[in-house]
Amino acid sequence: MGKNHLIKRGSRYFFRRRVPEVIQAIVGKKELKAALGTSDFKEAVRKATVETLKSDEQFEAARRALKSVHPGAPAKRRVGYSEAMHLLTRWYQELENGSLVWFEENHGIRGNPDELRDVLEGGYTDLAAYSGERHPNDGCCRKELRSLIEDAGVEFGGTDDEFTRLSGLMKRGRVLDLQKHIARLEGTGEIQAPQMYSGIRHEKSCASGFPSSSQPVNAPSVGDVIDEFLEARKLNDRTDATLRAYAGPTNFLRSILGGSTPIANVDRAQMKEVLKLLVQFPANAAKHYPGKPALRCIELAKADGRKAISANTLKNYLICVRALFNFAVEAQMISVSPLRGISFPGRGVKGGSKRPLFTVDEVNRLFRHDFYNDNEARRKLSLENVPGRFWVPLIALFHGCRSNEICQLYTDDVFEKDGILCINISDERADGSSCEKRLKTQQSKRLVPVHPTLLEIGFKTFWKQRGRDQRNPRLFHDLTLGKNGNYSDAFQKHFHRFLSDCFREKMPKATLHSFRHMWKDAATEAGIPEEVARRLGGWVGDRSAAAGYGRGPSVQKLFEAVQRIEFPGLKIDHIRWV
Repeated sequence: MGKNHLIKRGSRYFFRRRVPEVIQAIVGKKELKAALGTSDFKEAVRKATVETLKSDEQFEAARRALKSVHPGAPAKRRVGYSEAMHLLTRWYQELENGSLVWFEENHGIRGNPDELRDVLEGGYTDLAAYSGERHPNDGCCRKELRSLIEDAGVEFGGTDDEFTRLSGLMKRGRVLDLQKHIARLEGTGEIQAPQMYSGIRHEKSCASGFPSSSQPVNAPSVGDVIDEFLEARKLNDRTDATLRAYAGPTNFLRSILGGSTPIANVDRAQMKEVLKLLVQFPANAAKHYPGKPALRCIELAKADGRKAISANTLKNYLICVRALFNFAVEAQMISVSPLRGISFPGRGVKGGSKRPLFTVDEVNRLFRHDFYNDNEARRKLSLENVPGRFWVPLIALFHGCRSNEICQLYTDDVFEKDGILCINISDERADGSSCEKRLKTQQSKRLVPVHPTLLEIGFKTFWKQRGRDQRNPRLFHDLTLGKNGNYSDAFQKHFHRFLSDCFREKMPKATLHSFRHMWKDAATEAGIPEEVARRLGGWVGDRSAAAGYGRGPSVQKLFEAVQRIEFPGLKIDHIRWV
């Protein structure tokens, strides 16, 4: 398959391979990881192939070392066809889970036609090899099956015919996984298991051939699912803030359900009770009751008269819990989510509420503040020392950018292309080198032509001024990196104080992020095509196969779209940088 143990973080490729559990003590780690030092897909595949061969040799050496460490060890337990079939079922679950995680990590590849073509070519080549007429005895699956059984610490005691049947099923599993991999890349949707693969499907869905009265050995637990879910989100380039948001709900689940509880044992009735408890869970529980289990936190909060989590926090917890069980279904750890068909409880959470937006009058009031309107006040503040406070709200309004996308900009992220001044939203420096910048998703990478209103206010003049600063390469040098790794942290607090000063009698519920939603509404009103609006705003776009081809709209076309963004009734003609 064109995966080759590759993962992509930002634009760079890395090698990652799990170490078989039986030799982890010898190897000294659970995973092998290596930076491949390239953003070129073909080069990454070549280097990953080398790393794969090296790790194969390392695993073989570890297996030999394991045997030499215990030369007088008793003979391994011999297993028959049924137990070997169970190992094979687990192998396929891990194979398909790995494919899903790989696709989630590398979903942006469909926006890069060259990389997509290379990956598809590799997938079709592998599929042709596995789909050949040669008997499984002659293929690599027989050797892989031996390693699978050996790594489980057992020895196959069945007949040669049974071993051949198992290796044939392994081959069919590889074929099905490749077919699904290609279907995801081409955007043709999931495919059903073909008749030839019914063996594993049947053994998996019913207990035929397995001990029916006991839980399968090493069945995934609640803790296992949570750990894999968080790891998948981490590898998918989720921001630290997003990962921290997962901590609360996953810790709650781990505490209530028990980390060692088999995930397959969690049913609908149990989840209904869990959701009832979640509604009662106190706000800031980790702060008020550190180290206490969730049930104890609820009891203490009731005794102390503390409030439960807010409706918005509850909604976010529920989204995370549902996503976790959906992940378990996709990874084939469970067949159906225990939340399926259950209505979320409490406080009108279902569906959520739309983010409050500023009215045009409120925006006008904001930009009539002395900071934007009184030259004397700005001179006292030394405007050139706090450019971020001046420009970030304006850029957020006219471009719909996320606050950290703006706050973390370098001066060389702004440049002219085809005679049009543009802002490059990226997690890299202009020369392609890595830096501390972050993006929410890979779809956030984009080139945004500067809105004419910002040019009238003096953005180009400001940019040229910053270009003469040889000491600090940042566009907004007044904004510092927060403890959470975002430049927007401190600015968000400043903007809240700024709103308080503008609206002393009654604060609006809207926030800086509300500008992003207002921009999307303005783009719709302006009749900007959805594909162009998504590209300018950095949202995930069309996931069809056709969307992954072509270069997209030109800078000129994007600029024409940006020009159409307007807010009727907005009065900011008085604002000038100098």
